[in-house]
Amino acid sequence: MSVHTRHAEHMTARAQAGAATGDVTTGQPAAVQIELEGGPTGLPPEIRRQWVPPDLPKVKIPYNGGYEHFERLDVEESGRLVFRWTYRSRIAE
Repeated sequence: MSVHTRHAEHMTARAQAGAATGDVTTGQPAAVQIELEGGPTGLPPEIRRQWVPPDLPKVKIPYNGGYEHFERLDVEESGRLVFRWTYRSRIAE
């Protein structure tokens, strides 16, 4: 299991736990499930489906010595918010 996979599983578990409680004052969940579209073909499925805060407009995923950037679309697919790949950046050394 890769470091990216372990990190994604850890973040997903934390977000799922938070999604159950949410914010009782607004009724908004603490996290929503998203689907990442596009980007590198080798990006594992467990990273492509994850939980994030409901108002997050962008997602940056560390992958293969860089970051894959995704932006939120106004679309839901199978109950998940969709984020589409926009570009890749390098990790500064």
